[in-house]
Amino acid sequence: MALNETDAVAVRSIRLFRSLSNPSLPALLKSASVKHFVPRIVLFAEGERATTLYTLLQGSIELFSEHHDRRSTIAVSTPSGPL
Repeated sequence: MALNETDAVAVRSIRLFRSLSNPSLPALLKSASVKHFVPRIVLFAEGERATTLYTLLQGSIELFSEHHDRRSTIAVSTPSGPL
């Protein structure tokens, strides 16, 4: 799904993109997309090579560690910047 004006405002509110020039923002948004994920989906795992820059616009993301049958929450991230 392409980004609309509301999404563009949300992206501009993120500190990393705040100082982006006005001509650069449309170029960035042209290659960006909004994706909605179901709860408890794994976006990436430790040790994997990064292929996507995620920016949380709403909701929250849990960073966790698993070892055998134990799972521990490391942090819960809310909309504040890229992951």
